[in-house]
Amino acid sequence: MPAGLGDHPVMPTTSPATRGRRLVRRTLLVFAATVAVAGGAFAVAATDAHDHGFGSPDETVRNFLLATAVDGNSVQGCTYLTPRAVRAFRTLEPPHTTCDEALTRVRLVLGGESIDDEAAVKGLSYHVVQGPGRARVSVSAHGSSLSFGLRRATPEDEVAVPDPDRASWRIDSGLDALLS
Repeated sequence: MPAGLGDHPVMPTTSPATRGRRLVRRTLLVFAATVAVAGGAFAVAATDAHDHGFGSPDETVRNFLLATAVDGNSVQGCTYLTPRAVRAFRTLEPPHTTCDEALTRVRLVLGGESIDDEAAVKGLSYHVVQGPGRARVSVSAHGSSLSFGLRRATPEDEVAVPDPDRASWRIDSGLDALLS
């Protein structure tokens, strides 16, 4: 061996094409891992939003009370109800009362206190007992409470009573105590 040749580092034995493929594979792997982590984070956030806050049974009741007892928006209030709850209004006096007509009479009174502003509705105590596809929400203040039965919204609900907010739950019972 000529003098000095053994002292030089050996050149890489892989071709530039092979190194390029490895780099592309490594980049794609990192990208796929990033997408998987982001997708998992989105799924957790969507599940959390579904079970708590918007779309939860207590949020549905809170939004219904805000629409009807605070804003006097009976049309929006009807969108939080099941078709069965809407049909039940037809048995009220006067005969054939519509949902919109019935909800104009909503008065939220707990413990003798009228609840008619947003801060008061948001300050109520909401207790949820939830089962598969059904929930019971108790709303309380001033030593008194009301209870609402809810069920998960179905595509049929959306056809019968369209809801622009697409709430996950619909109120099915417990409205009698609100109507004066």
